[in-house]
Amino acid sequence: MTEQSSWWCIVCGRELTPQAASVRCPNCGWTPETLPQMGHPPPMPESKKGEGPAVAAATPRPSSTQYPSQPIMRLVPPLVDVAFADRERYFGLSEAMGGKAASLTIWSRRGRDLQVLLAIEKPIGLGRVASGDPIVVSGKGIAVMVTAPKPGQSGRIPETTGHKTGWSVSCYAVNPAGTLLALGVPLESAVRGLATEGFEETWLLRDLPASPTALAFSLDGRRLAVGLDDGRSQVLDLASGRVVAPVAVRHGNEGLPFVAPRPGGGWAAVCEDNVLLCWDAHGAITGQMTLDLDVSALAVDPLSNVIGVGGREGHARVWTADLAECLVNQRIHGDRIMRVLLRGNVLTTAPRGGEVQLTTFRCP
Repeated sequence: MTEQSSWWCIVCGRELTPQAASVRCPNCGWTPETLPQMGHPPPMPESKKGEGPAVAAATPRPSSTQYPSQPIMRLVPPLVDVAFADRERYFGLSEAMGGKAASLTIWSRRGRDLQVLLAIEKPIGLGRVASGDPIVVSGKGIAVMVTAPKPGQSGRIPETTGHKTGWSVSCYAVNPAGTLLALGVPLESAVRGLATEGFEETWLLRDLPASPTALAFSLDGRRLAVGLDDGRSQVLDLASGRVVAPVAVRHGNEGLPFVAPRPGGGWAAVCEDNVLLCWDAHGAITGQMTLDLDVSALAVDPLSNVIGVGGREGHARVWTADLAECLVNQRIHGDRIMRVLLRGNVLTTAPRGGEVQLTTFRCP
């Protein structure tokens, strides 16, 4: 008796028939020509509902499943950051000329749409503004917005608009509407705001008890979480300007370099000593776990609420919302992961070496 082969779409995770796998996914339209070269995915783990405490277990159930990863783009190394542009496209940012310039790439599953060299020193990351265009942030306090040609406008030269603040910047975040850029200014122990249209400068938080190391807007854009280098976090209500539900998430007096919003107004963070913590909108800790990897990136999917991290040695982990089960536990790259992105059951990992990969996993 011949064993029936099974395939899964690398983008949406839908199970495909061999006939569908040879054409395209009927669910999302992805053309999986490379799936046969990746081998058959191993059996998917069963969901074990009802197990695990409401607050994070110290040792979540591990995942023994090794999911296939699909390379989608090779960017110029050393890679700095990757972000979603829309449902089909990505933005990618790399250092160029020894850190004295930046290389911006826009690509989709059809290939590279745009690559442009920017005269911006020490790039630290990028985001998406209201127009759908990318904005690049420099550690020297420079922001450059790139108005890229839209699909069908081939031959048009991209336009750049820049602003120099004069601040040394340690971290940044763009609000969900793409209208406000928050910048952490360690020398002032403050967070400044920069409008993405017109580049109007504002104060967001002054006289912080320590230097800001991480910033993240809530999913509704009404609050801003600030991670500090003493391990504490403050959450600012942008409408009133007040700090609400401050959380002393310090663990061994370590800094807080990674913060991400969660659905329902909660937050996730990772301390410098690799302790993952979650707390709700009122500041109550809802989960805590010591990780066995040196964390270099953190992400939370806004829909499924699963939490993912990337490590300095190329490992990736994804957990259920309650941290009770590890869904992905594998080494995807051979070097440091600079950014992880989550969308549904698809994990995007971007390493320093530049080869961005997709990993589709099975959610409970």
